[in-house]
Amino acid sequence: MKDKMVIFIVGTSYSGSTLLDMMLSNDSKGYSLGEVNFIFNPTRSHHYSEIKKNQKEKMWDKIIDSGEKNLYYNLFSQNQHIDFYVDSSKNLLWIKRQNDYLRKQGINFKNIIIYKS
Repeated sequence: MKDKMVIFIVGTSYSGSTLLDMMLSNDSKGYSLGEVNFIFNPTRSHHYSEIKKNQKEKMWDKIIDSGEKNLYYNLFSQNQHIDFYVDSSKNLLWIKRQNDYLRKQGINFKNIIIYKS
């Protein structure tokens, strides 16, 4: 999976992180996951409804059951036409853990920090 990549976007409120996510994932070889960390670490009621909705889809049910450690490996394995995923989770602990997992799995990643002063 040396030719695959995950792009993490970290940003403050109203910094343009969502717009950047949309621009990057507009490529036919890319896919936006939004704030995917909430699938594994829900904090609001709408996160739980999103999890239930995703569990009804075969692909996401398997990915959720496999856990966050194998998230991107499983996504790339099931969607070989995708070259990169964009993750706008913004949670620094999530991104640090995912960077460590990806490094061990041989998957490239980039961290983009965007802020507005």
